[in-house]
Amino acid sequence: MSLDESMAQLDEECAALSAIYPDDFAYSPDEDRLSAAFTFVLERGPVTMHLYFPPDYPTESPPVYELQTQWPCKGINLPLETGHLDEIHKGLLEIWETQKGQVVVFAWVEWLREYLEAHYAGPIEESHALSQTQAQLDESPGASPTSAEDAEQEFRDWTFYESQKQAGAAIDSTDSRVPAIVHADEPIVDRKSVFIAHAAAVRNEDEVKRVVETLLQDRRIARATHNIMAYRIVTESGIVRQDNDDDGETAAGQRLQHMLQISDCRNVVVVVTRFYGGIQLGPARFKHINNAARMLLEQHGFIPKK
Repeated sequence: MSLDESMAQLDEECAALSAIYPDDFAYSPDEDRLSAAFTFVLERGPVTMHLYFPPDYPTESPPVYELQTQWPCKGINLPLETGHLDEIHKGLLEIWETQKGQVVVFAWVEWLREYLEAHYAGPIEESHALSQTQAQLDESPGASPTSAEDAEQEFRDWTFYESQKQAGAAIDSTDSRVPAIVHADEPIVDRKSVFIAHAAAVRNEDEVKRVVETLLQDRRIARATHNIMAYRIVTESGIVRQDNDDDGETAAGQRLQHMLQISDCRNVVVVVTRFYGGIQLGPARFKHINNAARMLLEQHGFIPKK
């Protein structure tokens, strides 16, 4: 299918959705990056699915989606539960796999509507809201208003990084089997969210696992909102072994791995630590994750010079 044919299918699909749901569906066909949004109206508040369409949708790739809730409780916007997010991702992916090559937004919307109504009907129960609020505070140092404002300063105060004798120095490990880990000189900071990259040369999946475990031994990294990971190993025979982990930041690991592929990075694992600063960044967060990784990989020679 040609690009024009794909665009025609996308326009047709979004036009139909706009006609069926004039108040809930919005499409932006004139922007550099085609996007749309659908809002599900629930008693406890709206849930918005933001959709971004890659150039090869629907032929090869599904839309990239992001779910945003507006369920305020005691000053904190409650999220969907982690287990439900996993089920949603699995359900949408199954729809894409069975309908690959066809438009899927309408099917996604109808499936997600039923799922949300089944699991989130009715108002927020106070006890449940308090437990979710506490969980969010525990998981993210940027969740409360005070720490959100201090997210950048928290990074700069890390004794973990101050203990390094020079920028990019290896992170100490008592295990000789752990490859030397390097980290970025400076974080990327945007609207109080902080992104910092770490990388190591690896030869197999065991070394990947040891690198990640070593990073998570530092409590500040372990308490970050997300630690997005991707690795790419190319054997002497030319076999490529690679994988990624979103760590809750949907589609970020896949994008990070794609960056390793197009940059022809070999035998490296990269982890990008993100501290959420309390302000949603939208698609910009993917750019910061990849840029933080790319700068570190270039600095330490993991990206071949052309």
